[in-house]
Amino acid sequence: MFRIEVFLAVLFTGLLLSELVEQVVLRLLTMALPSAGVELQAAAAAILFLLVLLVIYCINRPRLAALPPLQYLEREFNFFRKKVVVVWPEDWCADTTKTVTFTFDHLERDELAMQVLRQGEVVHVTEVWSSSTLEVIFPASTAGAYTFLLTSSGRPVRGAPWTRTVVPAAVEPRLVRPVELGAQTAVVPAGGGFAVRVQLRDAWENHVEATEEHCDQLQVIVDSDAFYEIGVTSSLPRYIKVQFSFTNSTCDAFPTSLHYGDRCVARLQLLVLTPAKLDTVNSYVARMGWNSYFEVQLTRLHGVQQKAKTVYVYLTDRQVTIREFYLRLIPHKLATYRVAPTVSFNIQVSGGGGGLVLSRKAHR
Repeated sequence: MFRIEVFLAVLFTGLLLSELVEQVVLRLLTMALPSAGVELQAAAAAILFLLVLLVIYCINRPRLAALPPLQYLEREFNFFRKKVVVVWPEDWCADTTKTVTFTFDHLERDELAMQVLRQGEVVHVTEVWSSSTLEVIFPASTAGAYTFLLTSSGRPVRGAPWTRTVVPAAVEPRLVRPVELGAQTAVVPAGGGFAVRVQLRDAWENHVEATEEHCDQLQVIVDSDAFYEIGVTSSLPRYIKVQFSFTNSTCDAFPTSLHYGDRCVARLQLLVLTPAKLDTVNSYVARMGWNSYFEVQLTRLHGVQQKAKTVYVYLTDRQVTIREFYLRLIPHKLATYRVAPTVSFNIQVSGGGGGLVLSRKAHR
């Protein structure tokens, strides 16, 4: 569709290149009218230029006749549109709601319309109107880019649309969690390492990009034989990364806890095995079936001291079952524990008699 500003841009360009245009037109007219004088060629060029303007005017005449000249200029040119004064919030951190105030003169309320978009999706807002002021109250708990579009008679006012970005608020320790951690227990070969990534979130569960300052708030509690380094992942989104490493001679279990601020955000059990013991474990897991068990001496159950006796511990990927057999034939179930991330087992082999102490502790 024809626009008058396009025509003016072409006209101004023609004026800047007037000498070049004049030479081209004169050459064309010299070729078409070789016998005509310079005065006649100049007159023909002027008539041709007026004919072009007349054609452009006839094409655009319906639009020019539909509106008064001043109103047409306001609609077609951003420079002539009504000015709107916007008062923005001072803080753009995520919050329950935020308020933006628009002040305008000589604009009819019935002609005005307000729309707020968050990353292309329409946001439900509350509008409070007065004689020359519009307050827009919108939910700002989700971080991201917000676009504000104020229109008058279907066309944006001067300066519209405006875009502002809501950033995540401060980190909420209760929402800090490790990511991509399949289980709370990990088997690590001696001389190897293990990495844990921790995601930071604010009170509205917006992801917070980790920085070195956030790393200073994370505390790792683990035995001194485990070396660890706290840093920030290099790629986006950025997490806090805790990298554990062990020497070739290390062979032990390392209970580990991660604390952000004054809150425990993760508990881990790192089991470091030598290559020979790791092969034994892998071999057992490979041949483990539904009837696999360990024969142990039970000395304590549910925190209660027991008379030492032989029991059989059946271990699967879903549960741990402790059984004893009467007369070596009749099975009797003593206890069953589900294997789940919310349940941890502490199994210790007592010295001397080889007894087993088994307990369960649930973490919320």
